[in-house]
Amino acid sequence: MLWRLGGILALGAPKDLSEPRGSASGGAVKAILLHSVPHGGFFRRTKFHFFAGYLFHLGLFALLVFAAPHVLFIEERI
Repeated sequence: MLWRLGGILALGAPKDLSEPRGSASGGAVKAILLHSVPHGGFFRRTKFHFFAGYLFHLGLFALLVFAAPHVLFIEERI
């Protein structure tokens, strides 16, 4: 594995010759927003997974911010 990794690193990356079309941060925000919602006909089949994934992450955020041990930890540090 180390031999292969060393070989890949020794090859290096090719120089990017394409001209930028816009700002990198604008493209990153656009990509995040576009890939946060399923496209077209896939939404009907993936509706449950879409909502379940977002609810899981919202619940995890609420747990980290509002759970008693975390609140005590944050209060001690601030």
